Parts: sequence; structure tokens; C-alpha cells
Amino acid sequence: MTLETSMGNIVIQLYDDKAPITVTNFLSYVKAGFYDGTVFHRVMLGFVIQGGGFSVNGTEKATNAPIKLESNNSLSNLAGTIAMARSSDSNSATSQFYINLVDSKNLDYSASNPGYAVFGKVISGMDVVNQISKVQTGTRNIYLPVYNQTIPYDNWPIQDIVINRCYISNNDQSAQAQTQVRIDSVTWGSTFSQLTGVDVRNTGSVDATLESVSIRVNSSGSQAYVLTVTNAIGTGAHMTIGPIAPTGFTWAHSTSYVIRVTTNTGFYYESVFTSPA
Repeated sequence: MTLETSMGNIVIQLYDDKAPITVTNFLSYVKAGFYDGTVFHRVMLGFVIQGGGFSVNGTEKATNAPIKLESNNSLSNLAGTIAMARSSDSNSATSQFYINLVDSKNLDYSASNPGYAVFGKVISGMDVVNQISKVQTGTRNIYLPVYNQTIPYDNWPIQDIVINRCYISNNDQSAQAQTQVRIDSVTWGSTFSQLTGVDVRNTGSVDATLESVSIRVNSSGSQAYVLTVTNAIGTGAHMTIGPIAPTGFTWAHSTSYVIRVTTNTGFYYESVFTSPA
């Protein structure tokens, strides 16, 4: 999916397997041409750029019904990911989205925080995102008919950053298919001191090289461990990485761990696995 903006193109890979409701909702707006002519109305250096709700003249666009929150999907608000914006009501997201400029795990789902639903990742044009993040901003007064009053919006770019067109093309679909690596399963060691193996499959259309396997506790994001690897994996191929017995990383029984594999193209896939009781 491509965002063709007044400052350059941003290509986004959507995770319909992790956030099917959110991706379906987002694509319904894309296919309707909803985002064409909208602006990035909230730009906060070191945090996010947000758009998808206002026209160039500052008019808030009418949206479809809000959707169910899908933040508990193992995806994290890391730099370069795209997520749905919402109000204080967890199930209030409609059309507005944001792109993370930095890792903001405080926006992730937890037992005490409903979080914000990540549903994709920038795979090309992060330089454009960073350029947008540095534009001059100010306060713009916007009339909101639903409240029948004018509201001051901070962090609004002085010069409009316009999404001229948002679309899915054959090129985009090809770019998304270039690197598609999945974790099929993991195997725990009998002594529970290591992962015997992480089973990885290349479901994409081109060969890839795995660069790292990382592990963190799902609930807190703590005890992050990264194993650097250099494993070529051809299209359609399957391989097992391991054993993994990280020094200083304490495994716990009946605990959910997020395991991520990253490739040389910057593509990553992560999933949650629970350790034995």
C-alpha cells in the first residue's frame, strides 16, 4: 500500500494476519479514495506523525462506524510501524492513523492498558516520514460540527503535508511479497534452559537472509535478548534456528514470550509463544 504524499512516497506492508479487522477497515477507506487529499494534521518530532482525518481546508471528514480494538495482537508500537489513532474509548478508531517515529511501547496493549492497534509497517520511504517529522508546526483552529465549536489543534504543520493519493498497486503487492518469513513453531528443551529450535519458513517470492532472532517477555517487554545470525533461506524453504540458550536471560514457566525474526531487508515477523508449565 502506498501513501503518495507532497513530500514523497511511503510504502506500507499491512499485517492482515495479525489485525484483520483493522486492515479490512483501513483498506475500505483506501479503496474508497477517502485518504486522497487529506493531510498529516499532527506532527510531533520524536513521537508520531498522524493523518487520515482532515482535508486540506481543515474540514474533518465523515467516517464509517468505529471498529473493535485489535491491540492485543503481539505487534508493538516500534519505529516505522503504523497504528490506528483513537479517542479515550478503546473501540473508537475510524480512519485516522499514525506512524511511529520511535519505539513507543507505552502505547502497546497490556493488562492495565488497552493500547493502540499496530497493523502494518513502513517498508520504503521512512526517510520521507522522518522529513515530515521535522516540518514547522503551530496551532490551527478547527471547527468541529459534532461539537458545534472551534477547537485549537496543536502540532499542525504550517505548510500542508498532503496525502495526494493512497492506493494498492501491483508493485505494492510485489514489494510486500518480496520478503515474507514466518515462525511456524518453537521447541523447548527438556531442561527448560533453552529453546531447542525456532522453526522458520520463507513464504515470500524471493530468497532472504535472516539476521537476528529476538526474545522478550510479552507482558512487560523486559529481558530483551537478541541472537545475531546469518542464515540464508530460499523462497519456500524451511529451517530451524537453535538451540538458543542466552546467557543472562532467565526463562520462566507458563510465560508468554514474543519471538521475532528479522531479515536483511528490514522485514520482521513476530509471534507469541508460551513456555511449558
